[in-house]
Amino acid sequence: MTTGAITWRRCCPFLFFCKIYIRLHNRDSAATSRVATRCSDPDELINLPPSWSHPPIMARFSATSTPSTSRSRTLTTKLDSCLGPGSIVDIAGRRLKLSPVIDTLFQWMTERHAIHQRRLAGQSWPWTDDPILQRHNFTNVFRIYDRVTQYIICNVIGKGDQDFDETCFRVILFRCFNRISTWELLLAHLGELTWRDFNLAAYENVLYEEYRQNNKLYGSSYILPAPELGGTSLDGSKGKANYANHLRLLKVMMETDLPGQLAQLSELSDAWERISLYPSMGVFLSFQYVSPFYRLLAVP
Repeated sequence: MTTGAITWRRCCPFLFFCKIYIRLHNRDSAATSRVATRCSDPDELINLPPSWSHPPIMARFSATSTPSTSRSRTLTTKLDSCLGPGSIVDIAGRRLKLSPVIDTLFQWMTERHAIHQRRLAGQSWPWTDDPILQRHNFTNVFRIYDRVTQYIICNVIGKGDQDFDETCFRVILFRCFNRISTWELLLAHLGELTWRDFNLAAYENVLYEEYRQNNKLYGSSYILPAPELGGTSLDGSKGKANYANHLRLLKVMMETDLPGQLAQLSELSDAWERISLYPSMGVFLSFQYVSPFYRLLAVP
């Protein structure tokens, strides 16, 4: 399995947000024109604003680029006369046909990242003239800038025993719930969270008390389905307890030496594939687990 197949076809959210962006523009724009395409197929038709009927070239941007003081689409330049819809371009080794949707994708990526850079530079709201990006929330272009990812890097990976197995344990534990308050709850009750001192019953007791008080244990960014591993609620009810099953999943991953398996890999695609073999680890969820390991694996 190639890295491109994972990051572009399966796990990259950019085309999804591009599709949402286009639909919002269509809803808010009185005048639209028929141009290609649906996000997943550059040969079908959707509506885009007339001003996009002659797409500018995909802008180049960097995670460390200096923010521009000007506003929407300032980082885009016009196509050379030799390029236009239907032209083939090479992006990171993938040959793609230029179309209004590919252009929209890169316009969105460029302007969304520029908003982030303007905020970091201390500029005041609004950080863009784009009405859609002003009114609606979109993910950061670079995953590393997301709030939870920053927390994982600084507080889950960056703190505690730096042994590879222990670091993997903490990352997997955090991702099982993907909620900062749950991580800090476990820290407050159990102290340093380590695999060598892992006690399933102790973790279950802490989480059960929080669950019994109707407090949230899971993040709301995406659904975290629990596997069927025999975990039940401590109150004796017959229904399964997701938190208990996620703790058992963590235990299975560590007991089958997932960290040792990952340490032998040099491609994120291979790590993603390995994690996807575990119960409840689908295509999307496996990527959420593997993404923090970019800082841990010997990825070229």
